[in-house]
Amino acid sequence: MKRTRTLLALMLTLVLCLGAFVPAAAADENYVPNAAITKILQTPVGTTLPSVMDFVFEIRPVKWDNAVYNGSNMPSFADVTLTYSADLKTLSANAASAGATNPYTAGGTTCCVLESGNIFDGLTGTWQGAGKYEYAITEKANTFAVNAYTPAADFTEGMTWSGASYTLCIYVLEGTDGALYIDGIGVVKTKDDAGTKITEEKISVVTPGGDDSEYFWSQIEFRNSYWKTPNGNPEDPDTDWASLAISKKITGAAIVTADYNRYFNFTLKVTPPSIIPTTECPAYYCAFVVDANGDIVADLTTDAYAAAADIGNNGTQDYIKFVPGTATAFQLKHGEKLIFVDTPVGTAYQVTEGATPYFLPSYIVTTAGSAAAQVIGNTSQSLATGTEYTGEGQGMLNNLAAFTNTCDSTPETGLDAVPLYGLSLLALVGLAVYIIMKARKKNRYSRD
Repeated sequence: MKRTRTLLALMLTLVLCLGAFVPAAAADENYVPNAAITKILQTPVGTTLPSVMDFVFEIRPVKWDNAVYNGSNMPSFADVTLTYSADLKTLSANAASAGATNPYTAGGTTCCVLESGNIFDGLTGTWQGAGKYEYAITEKANTFAVNAYTPAADFTEGMTWSGASYTLCIYVLEGTDGALYIDGIGVVKTKDDAGTKITEEKISVVTPGGDDSEYFWSQIEFRNSYWKTPNGNPEDPDTDWASLAISKKITGAAIVTADYNRYFNFTLKVTPPSIIPTTECPAYYCAFVVDANGDIVADLTTDAYAAAADIGNNGTQDYIKFVPGTATAFQLKHGEKLIFVDTPVGTAYQVTEGATPYFLPSYIVTTAGSAAAQVIGNTSQSLATGTEYTGEGQGMLNNLAAFTNTCDSTPETGLDAVPLYGLSLLALVGLAVYIIMKARKKNRYSRD
């Protein structure tokens, strides 16, 4: 056993000695560096993008080992420009079979993926010696001028540029012939898209196309957000600028005069696109009630269209306040509409109409002028839309949730002035009177 231990010790020593003399030529002198930059352009669903948008990335020399870049001791990279939609990433058959799409939509946001070619194609200059060369990869801001193209005439555009930062490390070795070559590269993320420093995160897939398995584009990602808000003015509302409308109508053979003055109960939640910074959104959106003649109802308090706390005034008309993401109750009569004039494109909304006895509820949602199929509920029950999103364009018929209630049960002759939902009460009262009279008559016969 002792001899075996001695032999093992000698063998380990020999291995360590030989390992110390591994020649530099053992490194991969045939290694070809390959890395790409990816732009994720985020927009609210339904947003039409400008035909040309340029995004420019800088790959700035930082240091060679411990020597700070002095303007000549490191090779240079050319700026990388990605143009929508010329650089829109074409996914592989592998990606398509995995269900990936470009653009893709998630949570009300559409993402367009742009990807560069090999950034090393733009590398010029010579290495000054072996060592680690570090470069910072960042996006240049304001390379695309917002509000500078024709569709912006009716909108105010918004854009956030990515503040992300990556450190590209290039490892250079000296070959057996004395020539310098790149032996490998590495990338770490140092700032997120908000420009906040983060714990350095190693990026493992940097090549164009990703690994074509788990990732389908390079993970050196920069995310930008772009959105549009119509130029409607809630301080001076114009119904032609309606960005979202909720309408109410009633129909049916059993409708009587009193029904046209009846208020129907609704709740509505309006949420601006998540990619818009909260600093760019108002504390609440102002919604106005438009009557059957197309005029804005100036006073909403007399008939209590909403709770007093939810009603405001712009100096001319009352409005209902809708805090983003909060459900607010309101009422509408036949022929009326609730309209917004400044909700951004891609605003999410959910509407619920409360139950009304003997009325069959239904709705049709129109988005960017295109109407979906009618949805019909159940008589005397509430009806809610799912999550809907506004599209581009203005006008009360452009982005519209149109609710129609039908009442077809014909009231008895002579009761046409009594709303049908009150007939049941009359019937119950009549039955109660009948029972009382019957009981009294029975008691009288018993006494006799």
